[in-house]
Amino acid sequence: MRGARNVMVAAVALGLFAAACGGGGTNAVSSAPKTKKVTTTTLPAPASTTAQAPVSVMLADSKYGKILVDSNGMTLYEHDGDSATNVTCTGGCATVWPPLTVTGTPRVGAGLDASKLATVNGTQVVYGGHPLYRFASDQTAGAIAGEGVGGFFVLGADGQKIISAGSATTTLTTTPTTKTRSGSGY
Repeated sequence: MRGARNVMVAAVALGLFAAACGGGGTNAVSSAPKTKKVTTTTLPAPASTTAQAPVSVMLADSKYGKILVDSNGMTLYEHDGDSATNVTCTGGCATVWPPLTVTGTPRVGAGLDASKLATVNGTQVVYGGHPLYRFASDQTAGAIAGEGVGGFFVLGADGQKIISAGSATTTLTTTPTTKTRSGSGY
């Protein structure tokens, strides 16, 4: 019984296959018109062979004003010990402060000056003469936990660091004032 059942299943499958392919095993011509439902799908345009690199550096609003962020919205920082051609944050430092790196040519987003963009050591992105880093403790886009920590600061659209009033490196200088009273009574 089992063998007959397998043969019957195979025959039904073969019949469905033949019907789907337009053949039914006979040469009879039907006078009824055949209609097929046609589904169209719009395919995306083929990728350009000269695809541009994704935007590496862009602007985002923050409590410090507009600051530099990467393409995922993660805050970017500069390190005071670095220059446009010299990176001092390596080894363990680069684990806590991962450098922003690219393959190919980096790009800037709207509101930024592409002429301020470069790379150092072949892959680390530099903006306004500052090699750029993320902070490992910034777990979400928009987090700015690294501002002022260990000489790292956020950058504005002009490529200059922004020093917050609460950062460890900001010092306020006050001048003591002496009050004197003049007049009688004392």
